[in-house]
Amino acid sequence: MAVAGVGGIGSWVAYYLAISRLVDKIEVIDFDYVEPHNLNRTPYRPSHVGLLKVYAIKELIKEVNDHVEVVAYDVPLEHAINKIRSQILVEATDSLSLRPLLSEWLGSGRKLVTAHYDGESITIGVNVVPGAWGVNESGYATAPVYVATPVVAAALVVHLLTWIGGGGFMDGSYTIKLTLSDIIKTFTAWRV
Repeated sequence: MAVAGVGGIGSWVAYYLAISRLVDKIEVIDFDYVEPHNLNRTPYRPSHVGLLKVYAIKELIKEVNDHVEVVAYDVPLEHAINKIRSQILVEATDSLSLRPLLSEWLGSGRKLVTAHYDGESITIGVNVVPGAWGVNESGYATAPVYVATPVVAAALVVHLLTWIGGGGFMDGSYTIKLTLSDIIKTFTAWRV
């Protein structure tokens, strides 16, 4: 698997893939550094502040599974795309400008899962290029400031990739949109 963007969602996807022990190689792509404001929604520690995210996540992955090979690309996805050997790319960046590059990826016959969040909203796409998930230039309408949404999104992505993936999940094209409130409403409907 390859994970582009190891921030709020992508860091958890890479970490959960390592914990699952269902993959033997994870490629991570990001050129950004861990900053203090990242610590409330990622697995990163204060000791990772100032470190490139790909090396911070590599360290965390090795702590939980030293058998997985982690290949880190500390450049933008545009510069790493031709080096990626994985057939499945999980794109969890906050850059809408990557849409043409993601279209090319899909056109090459490889698989794509996109995962984005905005406030409590989650959008997961399978073999579709993402549309806008927010309203401003960075893509966000609500600043992502807490851990619940990216963790739930990442858990859903890893569940789809590892549990459902063998059942033809990656053969179609679709988008899943939900909110944390939708999930809570489902649970409260089950109250006895």
